[in-house]
Amino acid sequence: MSGAAGGMDIPLEGEFVVGRGEEGIGNLREDPELSRRHARFYYTDDGVLLVEDLQSTNGTFVNDRRIQGARVLRPGDRVRLGMATAEVAELVGSDDRTEPRTRPPAPAATLPPTPVAPAPVAQGTVAQGPVAPTPVAPGPAGGWPPARSPAAPRPRAGRSRAGLGVLLALVLIAGAAVAGYLVGHGTSKTKVATEAVASTRTVVSPQSGGPALDPDVQGVVYIESNVAEPDANSVLAFEYRTAGELHPLRIAEYRTGGAGSADLTDSGVLDADQHLWLDTEKSLLFAVNQGSDTIAVFHVHADGSLEAVAGSPFPSGGKAPASVGVSGDTLIVTNKAQDGVRDLGHVAPTYATFHIGSDGALAQFGPVISAPPGNSPTDAMVAPNGTFVMSTEEGGPFRAFVLGPGGLMQGANSPLQPDPSIFPRGLDRSKRWGLGISASPTHNLLYIGMATVNKIAVYGYDDSGKLTFIRAVAAPGAELPCWTLVSKLGTRLYTANAGNNTMSVFDLTDPTTPKPLQTLHLHGDGNPWDIRFDPTQRMIFLIDPRARMNVPPGHGQGLHTLLINPDGTLTEPSYSPITVPVGLNVNPFGMAVLGRS
Repeated sequence: MSGAAGGMDIPLEGEFVVGRGEEGIGNLREDPELSRRHARFYYTDDGVLLVEDLQSTNGTFVNDRRIQGARVLRPGDRVRLGMATAEVAELVGSDDRTEPRTRPPAPAATLPPTPVAPAPVAQGTVAQGPVAPTPVAPGPAGGWPPARSPAAPRPRAGRSRAGLGVLLALVLIAGAAVAGYLVGHGTSKTKVATEAVASTRTVVSPQSGGPALDPDVQGVVYIESNVAEPDANSVLAFEYRTAGELHPLRIAEYRTGGAGSADLTDSGVLDADQHLWLDTEKSLLFAVNQGSDTIAVFHVHADGSLEAVAGSPFPSGGKAPASVGVSGDTLIVTNKAQDGVRDLGHVAPTYATFHIGSDGALAQFGPVISAPPGNSPTDAMVAPNGTFVMSTEEGGPFRAFVLGPGGLMQGANSPLQPDPSIFPRGLDRSKRWGLGISASPTHNLLYIGMATVNKIAVYGYDDSGKLTFIRAVAAPGAELPCWTLVSKLGTRLYTANAGNNTMSVFDLTDPTTPKPLQTLHLHGDGNPWDIRFDPTQRMIFLIDPRARMNVPPGHGQGLHTLLINPDGTLTEPSYSPITVPVGLNVNPFGMAVLGRS
């Protein structure tokens, strides 16, 4: 690749590896800062472009941040490898079509517009640098999703445009040589000049009152990318259509202004519910920055796009926030004091309350309630009455609260150890805890996943916050039932089972005695983590990150659609799951769903 500046186009169906020891076009033997196999560029099955550092000595940098493992690339990203820099740009042009694939590819160039520039940081919040919008494919100035002209043909499933690839302009700074590479799908080539890189991108900022959702679009699923590096965490927004179909794949990304968490050792870092909370009445979305001790707040526009609230992110009132819940104008934050990156073993977890201003800004009030270091609380569950709040703690106890005008007050018998009858005699105390709480909409009842013994515990509660054990039932076929949902009529209970990639369904005709109905094995491989109904309750969305070592690298990271049958059982359609575009060792989590009004 030495010599005069020039360009060439090559198709890439598999991968493109750069290094001093590589053969062919990826050989950069003249760069002494490169390793023999330094980094590779490749597509996922769903057509998302990634770069992976191959444990190089001097590192691979995306937008000046060193990465570990793989990282999703989007138009406008700059990748630095040794003395070379690659810029990712979209291509436009060819209308040639490739043959259908098992899943329709969704090239990075088709990503929709992403966030507006961040608002200034308010006094008292964590300082942050500017978060630049991600360059995206051209679209209308009104917001996301782009409006489609009535005359424009609709894309058909299983088809891809060969011209919608990306261009990697790889600039050898030391050797003054330039080579352009077309990273595309299929076997056809599209010739694009390197000079076209700058002219094929635009940035569109979503505006309040933007265009309505496409008629085919039923809503938006939000999850957290949970990238643990500074200022790299984000909320990913996925359009879904009738019956929860996520094809064609359309994603927007909104930076949270903070860092996420990381864990593949099953040490409890990721064990929490409600990492995201959607307040439909106020059109606000709350997201935890577990690795930087802040809460991001976004305005949610009618088209599903997000815009950061002025002053976001806000301090969380403790270390490593993991769960948020809303009651009226109050936000409850559970700070886990565990993020998998920092040593927080001697830090006390906390429960804090915040007033939600009319502009979405957060102002802390009331007492901050602490738990012993290492207890690792998991939830900020708010019951339907709006005043009962509860969390489990992996140090053992359940902790209940009553929410009043002055903030949180611990319940009458809180903290309370789980009833001993739930566990087999002699079970180590370190495994006597619960995870995942749902409240009945019709009774003062709670359903708690007792993950370590594959049971569901049923508890009652009263206005003083007192907990009363009723019974525990087995969850046959489930391993680690960790997250729970109750239908709006209170007739069905659903659990996501993180240990064996299954979902369980229980009949709640007798609400105090859940009766097993179904154990559903999910498509693919992963660790079912977070589950949410769509607003119609005709389907459940589930995310299954690679969160435990029992899932091999490259597996998991899926967003599933589960259809709810008339009897309350579940069916997973053939188009589920789709791959979440994050790095191989990133743990995406949290979920909120916005439906059409």
